[in-house]
Amino acid sequence: MGATLFKSDILFLQRFLTCGGFDPKGMDGTWGPHTQRAVEKFEAASAALRASLGSFDDRSEQHILGLHVPVQRAARRSLRALLDAGFSVKILSGTRTYAEQNELYALGRTKPGSIVTKARGGASNHNFGLAWDIGLWVAGYYDGKKKPADRALERRAAARYVEASQVVGGLGIARLEWGGSWTRFSDPPHYQIDVGLTLLELRQHLKSGTRYL
Repeated sequence: MGATLFKSDILFLQRFLTCGGFDPKGMDGTWGPHTQRAVEKFEAASAALRASLGSFDDRSEQHILGLHVPVQRAARRSLRALLDAGFSVKILSGTRTYAEQNELYALGRTKPGSIVTKARGGASNHNFGLAWDIGLWVAGYYDGKKKPADRALERRAAARYVEASQVVGGLGIARLEWGGSWTRFSDPPHYQIDVGLTLLELRQHLKSGTRYL
């Protein structure tokens, strides 16, 4: 899973594994037996958690399995609670490499498309395996956006994200943050685990391969 998820950036994978407690015995950007064993241990821990808490649709699983293992637990618990509460929901985003984050940042700026993020590579908790985004389907439409002029459906979707946050918040997951509560830049689909570090500190941990979980 790890090699597939971060196949274009082995160094990022090695740093990610080391920060999560799965030491590949070096961070040189080269795939070798130590990296293979570290990935296998990470996958085994992820599989055990999935067996314990249950699995989901393929798209959600793809993103859950790229999070740090303690964050996977939080994501699985939250997704299960939302589904049990009757929400039509999937996890649409998880960990991103710096390069993947920069590709998203370029949309609507230097590349065609709409702006989807204000964060460059290294400026998002997605870059550290700590965050995931959900997608809600309202009246058969993702995010309730049937068409730009359908404001009523958009308002309904916005209300559903608030309702979803209340369900997830009721689980009492330690250090969980909801992006919809941010005043500077509200991001209702976003959830993350706060490990008590700034983004600068997280970048330093990732670069040096020191644990932050």
